[in-house]
Parts: sequence; structure tokens; C-alpha cells
Amino acid sequence: MKGKAKEDKIISTINVIDKKTLGIADAIDKVDAMGQENEVKAAAYVIEEGKERKREEENKKDQLVSDLERANRWKIKDYKQKLVDIMAEVMTKRIELPKDWAWELESNRKGVVLRVRQPDGHLVAWGIAPCHVPDIDLSAAAELCERAETLFNEYEQKKADDIIRQETDAQKIRVD
Repeated sequence: MKGKAKEDKIISTINVIDKKTLGIADAIDKVDAMGQENEVKAAAYVIEEGKERKREEENKKDQLVSDLERANRWKIKDYKQKLVDIMAEVMTKRIELPKDWAWELESNRKGVVLRVRQPDGHLVAWGIAPCHVPDIDLSAAAELCERAETLFNEYEQKKADDIIRQETDAQKIRVD
């Protein structure tokens, strides 16, 4: 048995090495395709990459719906908390928070609330009352996160516009 176990371990190690080698080969192929002078080959790669990302997003959404359905079987509180957890993941991993801003999520008896505190102290809040249909509640939760992201982007754009305006004004003063 010792010989068989050792043989199995060697085979599994070889399989891991093969997978890593395949991963490196795939990465090299991707880089080659992206730098193609032939637009047809590059376009085919981009299309395939887009399809792969779409499949990954659909799988992620299916998993979230499944998690919500599981949470919906038990307590309402668990379902709302799962929505909060999903929203927190979106807010931390996918949305860039501007400096001096803060956000918090809360589950209360009425639903789920997303609060955003602006640098000047103003508080903006949005909320949803879950209907316990996971697809609908996920869409509503995503909408809240998108509203926060829009608020952040508008703030950053306004800040950039102010800087440009100040530079323009400074140049006008120098010319005068």
C-alpha cells in the first residue's frame, strides 16, 4: 500500500503541475491574442473573454439567488441579513469609496437600509423592503449600491471640474 499511496501522490503532483502549466499556457495565449496585429484573432479572443465573464457573472448571480432562497426558508431576519451581507460585499469589493466618505448597512424590522455619509457630514439613505423573491430583492439591492456609486462618481466628477475651473481661472489671471 505504501507504494500505491506514493504513486498516487506523485500522480496528483503531476496533475497539479500540468494544471499550472496549462494556466501559464492560457495566459501566454491571452497575451498573444491581445497583442495581435490581426484584428480577427484579437476580436475572437475579446468575444470569448466577454462570454466567459458573462458566464461567471450568471453563475455568481445563481449562487446568490440560491443563498437567498435558502435564507428565506428560515427566518425573515436571516433573509434580510443575507441581503445585507451581499450588499456589503458589493460595496467593499466593487465600488471605490472616495476619501472621507463612509457607508453603513443595516437590517431593521422594515427592511434593509444603506446610509452614506458625505465629507461635509450630510447623510444620504436609501432603503428597500424585501418582498422575499430573491431575483427581485437582488435587483433592488443592486440598485441601492448603484445609487451610492453614482453619488460617489458625481462627487468625484464635481471635484475634478472644480480643479479644472480653478486652473482655468488661474491661467486667466496670469494672462490679464
